[in-house]
Amino acid sequence: MDLHPPEARPAGVTFAQADAHALPFAAGAFDAVALHFALLWIERPSEALAELRRVLAPDGVVLLLAEPDLRARRDEPDTGLGAVLQEAVRRRGGHPAAGAEAGRWLETAGFRTDLRVTERDWVPVGNLEETLHELDSLREAGLLDEARARTIAEAERAAAGRRRVLLPVTYGAAWKR
Repeated sequence: MDLHPPEARPAGVTFAQADAHALPFAAGAFDAVALHFALLWIERPSEALAELRRVLAPDGVVLLLAEPDLRARRDEPDTGLGAVLQEAVRRRGGHPAAGAEAGRWLETAGFRTDLRVTERDWVPVGNLEETLHELDSLREAGLLDEARARTIAEAERAAAGRRRVLLPVTYGAAWKR
C-alpha cells in the first residue's frame, strides 16, 4: 500500500488506498506484504502491524524492505536536511526511530522476526536533484518553510560531490506466530 500509487500499473496488479489500521480486505487474503519506509510514517505501528497480521494467510510473511532510523542518521557536511526529515516525520505523527523499533513493533503484533540492520557505512549522496526535489516536497506539504528550504538547498549545492550520509536501515522478514 502506498499513499501515491504509481501511474504505470502492471497488468493484473490492483492498487488500493486505505487506513493501515483498518484494511478493507478479508482475513488471510494475502500471502505476503512488503513494507518500504512505511512504518516510519504510521501513527500507531503496532496496531497497523496487527491489522497486517489479520490479512495475512496463516503462513504469510511481512517483508521489511527498508525502515530507517533517522535518529541515528549522520550527515557530512551537515546541511540540516537530516534534522528537517526527523521533524517532518514527527509532525506527521510518525516515528523517526522506526528502524530501531521495528522488531519490537512486529513482535508486539504477534510476529516472529528475522531482521538485520545495514552496516554502519557512509554512503555518498550523489543525486543533488533528488535532494532538491525532496526539499520541494517537504515545503509543498507544509513541513518546511521557504526560508529554511532555501538555506538547506544552498548548503546542499555547496556540498555537492562531498556529501555523505550514515543511515542505519532495518530489513528482513516476519512471520505469524
